[in-house]
Amino acid sequence: MTLKQYREIIDDYKADVINRYYSGLINEERTAYLIGKLDAWFANSKRNGSR
Repeated sequence: MTLKQYREIIDDYKADVINRYYSGLINEERTAYLIGKLDAWFANSKRNGSR
């Protein structure tokens, strides 16, 4: 998988997290935590190269 594909997947997950926040399904702290985890996942995939 290329880094561009990872970025697209992460962007889709982020959009889902934000939609859940605005729908009232998760709170602000959980939203920030999940987005931080997604960014860390992408940073790690960049560091390790695409698989």
